[in-house]
Order: sequence, then C-alpha cells, then structure tokens
Amino acid sequence: MRWGIQSTASNTHGTVDMCLQELDICYRLSMATNCVILLSHRYGSRFATACIPSRIFQHLLSNTEDKTLLTEMYRLDENYLDEKYFLQPVDKDNKEKWDESEKKLQIILRQAADRCYEQNLITKDERDEFYISVTAQEIYRALLNNKHKPRRILCFFRELTDIDELDSKFHDKEDKAESKQLLNDIKNLLQQSVDSSEIYTYKLQWNNENDRKKYLSNFFDDFYQAVKLQIDFHMKIYENKQENLLYNQIIEHAIQCNSLVQRFFPRPEVFQQIKTYITSSTNYPCVLLGYSGTGKSSIMAKLVNEIPSWYSQANNVSVVVRFLGATPSSSDIRRPLISIIEQICMIYHLNIPTNFDNVKEIFENILLRIPKDENLILLLDSIDQLQTVDLINLSKWLPEKFPSSSSNVKCIFSTISDIEVGMERKKIDIYKQLKTIYKDGLQEIEIKSFDENIAEEVLHSWLKQDRRCLTIIQHEWLKPKFTRRHQIDPLFLSLLYDQTLTWHSYDEIPDKTFLSIEYTGDAIEYLYDQLGMKHGPILFRRSMHYLQLSGGLSEVEIEDILSLDDEILQSVFIHYLPPLELFRLPSNLWIRIRNDMHKYLVEKDIDNVPCVYFYHRAFQQHEPWKGEQGMKHRREKLILEKIRLEYFANQYKTTFDMSYSPKLMTKYKFSEPIIQVNRCLTQQQSLEDKSKKQYNLRRFHQLYINIARYDYVHHVTLFNLDFLSVLLLCGEYKITDFLYEFTMMNYDGIGESKFLLKQFEISLNILNQYPNNLSFELVYRLFPFRNHLYELLYKLLEQCLIDCPLLLITDDERPQYLMKCSLSNIIYSKISPFSLFIITDDSKFYRLNNYYRTTVNQFDIIYKRKVRQEKLISGLHDNGYICCLTSNCEMISMNTSTKELTMQIPCNHLIAFIKKEIILIISSLNH
Repeated sequence: MRWGIQSTASNTHGTVDMCLQELDICYRLSMATNCVILLSHRYGSRFATACIPSRIFQHLLSNTEDKTLLTEMYRLDENYLDEKYFLQPVDKDNKEKWDESEKKLQIILRQAADRCYEQNLITKDERDEFYISVTAQEIYRALLNNKHKPRRILCFFRELTDIDELDSKFHDKEDKAESKQLLNDIKNLLQQSVDSSEIYTYKLQWNNENDRKKYLSNFFDDFYQAVKLQIDFHMKIYENKQENLLYNQIIEHAIQCNSLVQRFFPRPEVFQQIKTYITSSTNYPCVLLGYSGTGKSSIMAKLVNEIPSWYSQANNVSVVVRFLGATPSSSDIRRPLISIIEQICMIYHLNIPTNFDNVKEIFENILLRIPKDENLILLLDSIDQLQTVDLINLSKWLPEKFPSSSSNVKCIFSTISDIEVGMERKKIDIYKQLKTIYKDGLQEIEIKSFDENIAEEVLHSWLKQDRRCLTIIQHEWLKPKFTRRHQIDPLFLSLLYDQTLTWHSYDEIPDKTFLSIEYTGDAIEYLYDQLGMKHGPILFRRSMHYLQLSGGLSEVEIEDILSLDDEILQSVFIHYLPPLELFRLPSNLWIRIRNDMHKYLVEKDIDNVPCVYFYHRAFQQHEPWKGEQGMKHRREKLILEKIRLEYFANQYKTTFDMSYSPKLMTKYKFSEPIIQVNRCLTQQQSLEDKSKKQYNLRRFHQLYINIARYDYVHHVTLFNLDFLSVLLLCGEYKITDFLYEFTMMNYDGIGESKFLLKQFEISLNILNQYPNNLSFELVYRLFPFRNHLYELLYKLLEQCLIDCPLLLITDDERPQYLMKCSLSNIIYSKISPFSLFIITDDSKFYRLNNYYRTTVNQFDIIYKRKVRQEKLISGLHDNGYICCLTSNCEMISMNTSTKELTMQIPCNHLIAFIKKEIILIISSLNH
C-alpha cells in the first residue's frame, strides 16, 4: 500500500524512487524472503517518466510533433555533468489540469519512444521505460537483486473467472488491451525466473462467496507456510556456517572505514605530522585532538591505506583499526581489546590467550612479542564514544608498556578533550588522563576546522567526485556561510553539501531558511525540515526526539514507542487502518527514516542490547530553539517523555482515538470514536531471569532517566522493590546518587514520596555499605506505620515482606525508644535539631546524634581534683565547648573535639555562654 509516502513525494515524482529504494533495503537486510508479489488483473499505475537523460530527450524531441508540451513539462538540469531533463513538480493549485497534461504527455512520450526505437536511436529497455508501471518496475528490481540469490521471492497470482462482471477497481481502466498484454509479459517473466514451487495460483469466482472464503483461507495458509519454508531454508544454511566472531568484527570496522573515506579531503599538514610520528623512534602513543565533527574519524580511516606507503617494505606493515562506539561490539572497551589481541596473534602466528581476565596485561605482553622486523600500527578512533565506565579511569585498560628496544609498535588515538555525562553534567577530562598516563611522552596533533579557502576546495572536490556542479548564483548562496565563520567543521560542510544534491540548475530562487543557516545546529534543523517533508514532519521529528530523549533505542523499542504515539499513527493512517488486533506503525516507515539518516546514526550496544543512536554529539545535543519549531519541541518533550516512560513501565493504553478522521470512521463503520486496539508491544520485565535474579538493565536505565521529574511512573520506580534492588545492586549507583537526583531537581512531590526518601536518607550509610539489606531496612522503618501508610508505601512494604519475611515483634514487645543508655545523675542536658548533649556528675560527656542513624559518642571530663569526692554539679555547652562547675567551686572548660582542658579557675556560679569561648560566670569573690 506504500504506507507513509507523503504527498510531497508524489508532487515531486519521487514515489517510484522511494519504492525501489525500499526494495533494495529489504534485499540488503532480509536473510530470507525480501519480496512478495501479488498479481491479479491490474498491471498498475503508469506515470510520466520523472527523469530522462539528455541524449534520449533530444531524440524524443526530434521524433515528435508536439515539442511544446515536452519542453514545458521537462527542464534541463545542468548541475549533473551527465545532463538530465526533469519532470516539473505537480501544480497543486491546478491539479486537474496537470493530470490532463500528464496523460497527454505519456502518449507523446510513448509514440516518440517507439519511433526512436524503430530508428535504433534507443534500446528496447530504454523504450520500455515509457510504458512500464510502478509495480512492474518493482518486480524487475526484485528479480535483478535476487538474480543469484534463490528462494527469496514469492509470487501469488489470482485469476478471477468473472472479471468482466466486476467493478473497474479490479482491472485497469485505460488502455485495457495494452495493459493486459504487459501484465501477461510480467507474469511470464516471473514464471521463467522464479521456481514453480514458489508461485501460487488461485482461480475463483469473486462474486461467489464460498469461492472467496475458500480462496482467502488458502491464501493465508499458503502465505504463512511459504514464508516459513524460505526462512527455515536460509536459517539452515546460516546455522551450518561456522561463525567467526573475529572475522565479523574486522569486517564491521572495514565497512565503517570504507564509508568514512568516501568524503575524505586531503589534509597534508596533518598527515605530515602523523608521518613524522610514525617514522620516528619514539615508542609513546600519539593522540589526535579536536572538537566533535572536525573529521578525526575520516583521518583515521584514511590512515589505514596511507600508512603502509610510508615504509620501504609495505608487506611488513600491519594496521589494526577499531572505530570505537561505531559498531555494536565496540561500545565497551573490553571486546575491542580482546579482538585486537586475537587479530595480532593471527597476524604474527602467536598463541591466542585462553583467559582474558587481565586484558590490559595480556595486551601489553602481546605488544612486546611483535617481531622486530615487523611494524604494527594500532588505530583507536573516538575514545570519547566509549561507555562512561571505561572513560572514568583510562589507566585501567590503556597499554602503558611498549617495546623499548625498538619503535616498531605505534599507537594512535583520536578523541575530543573532555565530555560531560549524566544529568549532573559531570566532566570527564580524557586529555588530562592521557597526559597523566604517558607523562611527557604523549605526541599530540590538533585537528582544526577548515578555513574559508579549504572549505571551498572541499566543496569542489565533493562535487567533482559526484560528477556535479553548481551555478554561479548557487555558489553565492553558500559563500556567506564560509566567510561569516572563521572555522568550518567538516560536519557542518557535509550537512550543507548534502542539501546541494537536491538543487537543479534552474533553481534560481533561494530558500530563505537555507540562507539563514549559520551554525551546525541550524544545518541539522534544516536537514530535519527536509526529511520531515519526505517522511512526514510528525513521524520524522518525533522519531529523532525519542532517540535523543532515550540516549538510544533498539529497533524493537523505537517501533513499539512510535506505535504508542497516537499523533504519529493519526498522521500515517489517512486512507487505511491496519488490523485492530495488530495496530502498529508499519515497520518499513522507520526503516526508511533510518536509511536516510544512516550517515548520522550508529548501532551500538547499550545494556547488552544493540541500539541505534546518533554518532555525532551535535545531533545528540541538538535542540531547536528558534521560532515556532523551538516552542513546539519544548512543548512536546513532556508528552514524548510520558509515552517513553509508559512503554518501559508497561503502563500504556489499549485504545485509539478515531475522531481525527470521520472518513475512516465511516469506511470502517465505527459507531464510537474511541476504539479498542492491540498494539502488540514487547513486555518490559523487571527480571530477565528470575532464578538468577538477572535484572533488566535496559528497562531500569530508561526509567531512571529524569526519575525525579516525572512522578506518574513512581509506582514502578520509587515504590517498586525490583527497581530499587537493581539501583543498589547493579554496581553503577549508590543510594546517595539516587537522592542526589531528587535534590538536583528540587523535587516537591507527594507526601508519601517525601516520607520514603527521608527513610532512604536515614538509612544512607547502611544501604551504601550493605545494599542487600534494602528489604530489611524498609520493613524495619515502615512496619510500625503499616496501619497509616498510603497505597504506594503499603504495596512497597508488602513487596519487602515477601522478599524478606521476618518474625516481627508486636508493638507491646517493641522498645519505644531509639537507643538505651545507662547514665548516672544528669547535671546538664541540651537538645538541638539532630543531637542531644548530656553531662553527668561522674564527669562524663555524652553526644547522641540522630541525623542518618542514632549514634552515641562519649568521653570522660578529666581535670585536677582537689579532693577525692569532688563531683560536677552544673554545666553548659555551646559551639563545641563545655563548661562545668565542680562541688569544690572550680570552673573547668574543655574543647569537645580535641577533648583538651582549656581552663580551670575558681568559680561560684555558671550563668551562660555569651559566644564561642566567652563564658559569663560569678567567681568565688562574687566578681
């Protein structure tokens, strides 16, 4: 049904290209069936050719009498070095007239193409381009893609014996004889190209209800079994292949390397510095430093091919490269290091270690075993893209020992200087760590942005590579973007260049929004606008926003979340609805978006799940702030966060609001606008393995994001024992981190939330040291209030009692005090908000604290007694000092921190502390 193809694609004649691209994607991604063909009596829609090479167009023009319409409908685009004529966009204000002109145009083109073919001016395939339907083009593309790939296509033919009695929607309305012949041709081609066991034919009378029911039943069964057989066939082949993980990882990075060098532009000054380092005698590493988007990864990719040419014996040079964070297996450092060790062992025929407990030590030892007549170059790109735990302390994994007797092992890193992580924007200084590890030996090369002249050279280089050019006026549109900025980073330039690929030489009126671009964020915003027009603004924008809010999502997660968003579904379901029992966004819509954004997205492992996320930090941190789009983005954020959290909390609705489309309500005969639907979403379990208490970290981390901001999911986070257990036991957080989130957000939630957070605060030291005591601590603190707890707290208490069943004493048996302490006669006591201070007549000082937990500190008040029976009879305390009067009229003063006696003088009566270290007294002489 070509779901999600926007009207803009139809108006600019991009529908066919989108459909063919989709077929190519399916072929590339599908392991088994990648195309299912359903044919009955319609050949399909035929449109005027959208693009005609200049050579063919000139032949057509010479062989038609109606040259005027051809030159009106097509315009020459000289921005292609191989010039082409493009069909002009549909006139939306005069659609009926345009449709009439297109019908006439098709007749002219076909007649002219026939004449050209008869004169051998064009080939048969070139002539057929003017007759072919969209469906036929898709079939030809599928056959071409699978020419050497058996059992990947399925065909279902339906022959209606009463076709002549049926409505015109069952067959072509125009050129019936021609369409019928073309349809037969395509069916014959399929029967010759596809195995007969994968072609299913059904004959029936459509007006016969029994025939129709039988046909539909057989079709459903055949479809299921046919797809299943093809999947089983290819799965068996796949399982019989011996999987080589090392080979797969090397191929992944080789593909990434090839992708990065496609837009590479020579930077001789940088490469000369790198060559000087490579050919030097130093055995310290080198680091390429630069801001995000300055082209560090492209340089590292190009080095793979360049470095061997710098040696007289290139055969003795091995370059091992890893683009960290760019593939699922390189998001953490352990797996790339192990694969590097294994690759080095394979290259130099060394024994591969069987135990990788201490990866750093093994890595260093392997480097020391490289033959002296061989040269090994290690390239580790984008250290900053690793997970946070690997960046906090680089010394845990970075090799520090290199061969000292030779300089045949070189290591080059690339990174930005520092990053900020987490809600608290904690800074991790990567550069400082590298300087500390390698002290003064680290070689540094700064990767700078382009200046105006180099930016112009890069642009011309890319145009030449793509066999394109721009008009003088179009160059003028770009020029201010280079002159206004002192430095232009490659990402900014690439974003601008990609937009020029859509420009035609006859485009003379500039897009005002494009002209207003000044920064990388503006260029990203413009890209989003253009792709929004292609995929639908709501679907595209929200897809990008969900990725950003979550920090990356798996394919299943993003499709599930998009299917939960009613506004997205309402923007897509304009003419049709999916089955109510499978009410989801068609998966190919997200695949199209991902395909168009592939340059800016990577797949990386997050919580051991392959997830899609932005590669550049400019995309990760992008937030539109200008005008209406900025306001809309900020308004939507709360809505999208709610949908994301509800998905991971399994708290989503099962209804859909149809009030947006009275037409669809009438078509599907809905009596009420709110309908029941099943979105078939993946359940998010707290535990992946209950027996092993293996927690679902993916769910936990998603619910933890902004936990203090959204209290509508607190019933599955703050008041859920499983969630709290993961928090304390996963090794990433302590209870102090949890409380910090609420403190930082100035949380002002409901009373029971505050009460629970206070219990965590009181239990802080215990839970930080003994996280397994969580259930016990909560039972201990909540059970006395069980008859007064609100619903959420009571349910949490029930969960804790199941996890930690205790034989609880009754209220009568329970001591009604926080602590028990035996004291002699009290001569002085003072209560502050968190402490109780006591002085007794047997010369003892007590301080009882109840800030996080109740503690007792005590010490003896030691002074010079004149008589043995001398006792303390009164006392004072203030600001860390105590002052006591003895039975022998002596005043003593003591510092409670150092426990040192500071004064002992005759005294008759203690009155008060005036301020710290100043005491008002009455002496024995009444002074």
